[in-house]
Amino acid sequence: MNNSIDTLYDNAFGNLSFISTLYLSNNNISIISNGAFSTVRDLSQLYLDGNRIKVFPYVPINNLTRLEVVNLSRNEIQGDSFNTEDDLSHLTELDLSSNALTEISPNAFSSFPNLRALNLAGNSIYNISNEAFNEALHTLDLDGNSLTESTDFGFLLNLRSLTSLRLSNNNLTMVPKMLGNLTQLQYLDLSDAHLVSFTEKDCQSLVALKTLDLSRNGINVIDENTFGTQGNLEHLHLQNNNIRTFKEDAFHGLRDSLISLDISYNQLQLLEYEVFASLQNLQQFNFHGNSLICDCQLLWLRELNTTSVQDPFCAKPAEYLNHTVLQFPSSNCSVTFSNTTISSNLTTGNFSDLSTVSSNLTTKDIGDDVTTEFSSATSYTSTEPAESTTTSTTTTATSASTLTTTNLSTTINLPSSTTLRTTEWSAAPSVLGLSSTVVIAVISLLAFFELFILLFILCKRIRHGAHVGTGDDTPRPTSRQSLVKATPMTDNPPTSRKKLVYNNESFEYDRSERLARTRKKFRESIN
Repeated sequence: MNNSIDTLYDNAFGNLSFISTLYLSNNNISIISNGAFSTVRDLSQLYLDGNRIKVFPYVPINNLTRLEVVNLSRNEIQGDSFNTEDDLSHLTELDLSSNALTEISPNAFSSFPNLRALNLAGNSIYNISNEAFNEALHTLDLDGNSLTESTDFGFLLNLRSLTSLRLSNNNLTMVPKMLGNLTQLQYLDLSDAHLVSFTEKDCQSLVALKTLDLSRNGINVIDENTFGTQGNLEHLHLQNNNIRTFKEDAFHGLRDSLISLDISYNQLQLLEYEVFASLQNLQQFNFHGNSLICDCQLLWLRELNTTSVQDPFCAKPAEYLNHTVLQFPSSNCSVTFSNTTISSNLTTGNFSDLSTVSSNLTTKDIGDDVTTEFSSATSYTSTEPAESTTTSTTTTATSASTLTTTNLSTTINLPSSTTLRTTEWSAAPSVLGLSSTVVIAVISLLAFFELFILLFILCKRIRHGAHVGTGDDTPRPTSRQSLVKATPMTDNPPTSRKKLVYNNESFEYDRSERLARTRKKFRESIN
């Protein structure tokens, strides 16, 4: 091969009857004599790719009854039918890719009843008859043709044994409904097919699918249960789309089967733990090329096998520009992901070109027992996203109306059955305000203070009444007069009556009567 042969003459291979594989690739062969292969009747594999052949099948190979594999890719073959009356029933693989085919007529391959693999990629095929292919076909490659959403895909109805199908690089815009008939399909390539969406209905019947390639399309969201029936799917390619978000249960149906996941080069900003937590057997996870806001929500990624992380640089926030995720501080993140189910299995992955890291302390449905204590403050703002390596972390802060570092102590008890989830944790006033004990103490103090004031006023009024006087029979001293309290007479037993000396005159009074008058006067003053 790789010569400049343009013609194959009779008996071109002499006595090489023992050969089973013949490579004539990348020449300029356009003419083949009828007896060119007459001496190599045991030939099973013939490679004529990269030549200038325009017709297939042609007379020279009709006598090669043991031929199983023929590669005629990158030639100039035209036409829409490839039938012959000769026996080519042993042919199992035929490659006609990169030729000049435009249509496939009914029964075009009926001369090859045992054909298992057919490659028609890289042609200009826009129309395929419903009866074009044999039911025995297992692999069909239609990559890079002119198929559109208006193309009749009825030819798929008869291919019940098909296990591999490539429809990539066509202008489909939507998934053909006829795919639902391919219940044995294990490999489906819809990459670069101009798809704008992919829903549960598009793959609901593809229960045997193991590899699905949806890369390089215009898909912007993966809804819940999109892959709900794909319990055998092992490899999922979603790179180079416009995906902005994954619904929480987007991969729920793949929890036990998915081995590799590629979501690189999308429009993702967040990788929420709850979306990927159920993927218990994930071994390869590629997410580079996204504009990630890497805050505390991405700590779960650091629980993965770090030997697989290569150059995960941050683009945001600015203070961490060109820093790797592994250099990102963890002091402000109090949430850990020790219950991560995929961390122990993930061993390989391409994490290069990781874009950004930012900071929002985030938790959700962390477990059955979460206790948080705060010092005097009204709001909390986390300023440095980071990694956490324990389930209990404490950061210290001063009292302020807005906190950057608070007396934040978070204790998280994760039972084995708890699924850790993360979303934004915005500090609510009810959480960050004073504790109920402090509030009760403050209210009690205010009530006690009010009672004290009332008692003080009452006592002051009582004293004021004693000095003012109690009635007409009580002397009222002036500023120049002195009121001298008489001592009780020692000769008589103590009584409630007292004697006052006022201007050298003695007055006796009963204290109980005076108190009654004082109370009366006090009530009158209040009224």
